[in-house]
Amino acid sequence: MGGRVAGHLTALYPKLVKALAILDKSASGPAEPNQLPLDQIPTVDPVTKDWPMPFSSLSEAAAFLRQTMDSDLSYQYFMNSLVETVEGYQMMFSSQAIAANMAYEENWFHLLPNLTCPVLVLRAKGNDAVSDEDFLRMQSLLPNCLAREVDHPDHNVHLGNKEEFYRYFDEFIMTL
Repeated sequence: MGGRVAGHLTALYPKLVKALAILDKSASGPAEPNQLPLDQIPTVDPVTKDWPMPFSSLSEAAAFLRQTMDSDLSYQYFMNSLVETVEGYQMMFSSQAIAANMAYEENWFHLLPNLTCPVLVLRAKGNDAVSDEDFLRMQSLLPNCLAREVDHPDHNVHLGNKEEFYRYFDEFIMTL
């Protein structure tokens, strides 16, 4: 989500951004954007909608997340996203905000040529967040692009293999 927001910000206000890093986020979106008004968007996000929240304890949450998550990084992300409420342990993020963000996702390839600052496009190898086709298309549309792929398949490219990530990030910083 951050890559899309940062891409839009950079395209709309180029004087405010010196350089941009898009981490494991494609510029693609649905063929038909959602036209529903905000009050008709579901109030639960697709990721956590079937989770038994609130969790009554941290140990219950840990057991559920350990069984549900496909990587230790995802497990840690969601464990770190828990907050204690009167009802029990819930996610600190708003499920409705996540659902709305996903519902209003749109294709933003048309903005890429407007991103004239240096742009690092980094994707995780073996993760489906950025297809091969989208990765190549983004590179072709960005006038000042450094594109790299990390070997670790986790979407959290900055955490999956920190040494590899910082090698590419340092390379990018050195071009500025």
